[in-house]
Amino acid sequence: NLDMEIDYENKKVILRRPEKKPATERNLFWLGEPVVRLKSRQGVDLNFGIDTGSNKTRVSHHIIPKLGVSSTETKDVSVGGAGGFESIPMKVLRDVDVLLDSFNLHFAEIESHPSRHSEFLKTDGLIGSDIAKKGGFRFDFLNGRLDYFAKETEE
Repeated sequence: NLDMEIDYENKKVILRRPEKKPATERNLFWLGEPVVRLKSRQGVDLNFGIDTGSNKTRVSHHIIPKLGVSSTETKDVSVGGAGGFESIPMKVLRDVDVLLDSFNLHFAEIESHPSRHSEFLKTDGLIGSDIAKKGGFRFDFLNGRLDYFAKETEE
């Protein structure tokens, strides 16, 4: 079990000894990879994988109807990995909102990709580090919690 905070803005990781908390509503579970439960604007449960090494959050093609998005466009996106880069057509959605507990995660533009399949779960998307650039994540695996925190900004 692990209690870990990743503070992207201050470039630090904090590890804590996990402590069992009574009556904690779980939103994080493990099925070969960490998965967090989100909700769409319409209240539909969504299961997103978590990849803190990914620079971008993405959604899977199959959940576009669940998000209440009225239109998409297609653009060529450069995708890279150990084997090099390639350009692939990607659906792009605009003004997408998902909820992590009561915190609204708004994406002015988000790319859609084919679904990633595990043995047990077809994820609805992938949470990347882009949403935490001005704050971070706290993973509490013992209590099944992923919490997002954002730093207060002055405008």
